[in-house]
Amino acid sequence: MENVQTAFFDSVKAKLPASQLLANEISQVLGISKAEAYNKIKGSSGLTLHQIEIICNAFNCHFEINPPSDKTSSRFRFTPFHTGKVDMLQYLTGLHTQVNMLVNNGLQKLSCSTDDIPFFHLFKYPDLTAFKLFFWNTRISSTSGPKSTPTFSSKNKDKKAITSAYALYELYQNIPCLEIWNNSDTLIILEQMRYAFANNLVTDKKLKQAICDQLMLVLHDVEGYAINKTKNKESLATFDWHYCEVVSNVSYLATLENSQACFLRFNTFNNLESGDANICHEVNTWLQSLLKESVGFSGQGSNMRNKYLLSLRKQIEALQY
Repeated sequence: MENVQTAFFDSVKAKLPASQLLANEISQVLGISKAEAYNKIKGSSGLTLHQIEIICNAFNCHFEINPPSDKTSSRFRFTPFHTGKVDMLQYLTGLHTQVNMLVNNGLQKLSCSTDDIPFFHLFKYPDLTAFKLFFWNTRISSTSGPKSTPTFSSKNKDKKAITSAYALYELYQNIPCLEIWNNSDTLIILEQMRYAFANNLVTDKKLKQAICDQLMLVLHDVEGYAINKTKNKESLATFDWHYCEVVSNVSYLATLENSQACFLRFNTFNNLESGDANICHEVNTWLQSLLKESVGFSGQGSNMRNKYLLSLRKQIEALQY
C-alpha cells in the first residue's frame, strides 16, 4: 500500500505548479497538520478512503491500485447524464470548477480541434447561450411514451444555467489558447439554427433575430481576437486561430507546467477526460499534425480568414429572412 500511496502523491504533485508545495496543499484540503501531510506523502501514515476521495476531487486525479500495465490502456472520467442524476446546471458548474482548478494549478495553454465555434465564445451572449443549452438538453432528456418535440422560447430559458455558462466564458477569456477549426464551411451551431428555424422549434421572430445577431457578434469577437492575437490584452491571454480541412474530432488538451489533461467529445457534447500521459501525448501529436495542415488565421491581413468569415456571415444572414 505504501508504494501505491507514494505513487498517488507523485501523480498529484505533477498537477501542481512548481511554486506550490504538495504538503501545504494536502494539509489544506484534508484539514490536517503539515507534519501529518508529510507523513502521508512519504507513506508512513495511511490514507483513509474518504481522504482519497477528497484528494481526487480536489486535484482531479485518480487513485489506482492496479494501473494500466501498458501504453495502450487509459482510464477516463465522464459525466453520467443518462442516469438522470446530473442536470445541465450541475454540468456547467462542474465544468467551471474543473477549468478553474486547471487555472489554479498553472494552466499554460488550452488547445483544441473543433468542428464548431468553441462553446466558451457562445456563452458571452444570453439568447445564443440559451439556444445552445436547449439543444444540449434535448440530447440528454429522456421521455417515456410517444416522442415529443421540444420547442425553444424565452419562457424556458434557465437563467441560472445561463449565468453559470457566462462564468465559463469569463474564465476562458483569461486562458491562452490554440483553436483549430476544421472540416467544413459551416458550423454545428448554424446547422442547429437551420434545423430549429425550419421545423418551428423557434417561432418567436424577435428571438430568432436575437440568436442570429448574437452569433454575428461572436464572429466579430473571434475576428478581433485573431487580429490582436489575444482575447484579453490585460491578462495577456494569447489567441492562436487556425483553419484545417482535415476531418477531425473535437479534442481539448490542457497543458500545465508538469502535466497535461485531455477532453475528448462523445455523445454530442459530453467528454471523456483523462490525465494519463500516454493518451495526452497522442492528443498532442494529433493536434500538432493538424497544425501542419492548417492555415493560420491570426494576425493582420489574413485573406483566407476574411473569406471564411464572410461565408459564415452570409449563412447567418440567410437565416434572418
